[in-house]
Amino acid sequence: MEFVRHSTFVIRHSNTRYVLRSKTSASGVALILVDARGENLIAVARGSNDELLPRHVDAALPAIRAARCVVVQLEIPLTTVRRAVELAVRHGVPVLLNPAPAQPVPVSLLRQVTFLTPNESELAALAGLPTKRESEVEAAARRLHALGVKQVLATCGALGVCWSSAAGTRWFPARKVKAVDTVGAGDCFSGTFAATVADGKSIEQATRFAIAAAAICVTRPGAQSSMPTRREILKFSRRMNGLTG
Repeated sequence: MEFVRHSTFVIRHSNTRYVLRSKTSASGVALILVDARGENLIAVARGSNDELLPRHVDAALPAIRAARCVVVQLEIPLTTVRRAVELAVRHGVPVLLNPAPAQPVPVSLLRQVTFLTPNESELAALAGLPTKRESEVEAAARRLHALGVKQVLATCGALGVCWSSAAGTRWFPARKVKAVDTVGAGDCFSGTFAATVADGKSIEQATRFAIAAAAICVTRPGAQSSMPTRREILKFSRRMNGLTG
């Protein structure tokens, strides 16, 4: 029942012009197991996700052309992701790719995105290198830059976020909170980062704001239901800044 209420709220407060309904498949769902530390294991039934095709993206060209940032991830067919990226790049719109779930991604696609936001395991899969330590994360990001990837923002849990580009690397510390459920933290970071960049903020400002959003997210159970509002993020950031001087 809670899922129905939340979905109804989202639909009523969103632009649903390009929402499609499948006549043959159920909606994609994820079954999530969370351990005592708040870490998770996710099993996905993709369902109608696999029916989203490049021609559907073409139909949404007016929205892509008018966007200030296009966000894509990998729970839909890769050909569809590629088409969305191609259209965004053609019209000068920045693209953020959250490469989840981890899977091989063509270098030709990675080179086109403006921001890549993998977690440690996704970064390891893309670079073919371990990512357990800060130095390893940095080396993996450099491997991607060598392939033509522009900017990497690797979300590394308690280690924080590693922002890497051809100009160098910078670490942003994670906010210290008691995590109860890490489901959705990466999505929260990517969405908040994209929205903040679209608002005209710098990458540094967007990264800090997205870290604050993800910190709130992991203190709450659930995925969609754990996402904070802009007001909550601002309040949290002010409180944390006050505590840390």
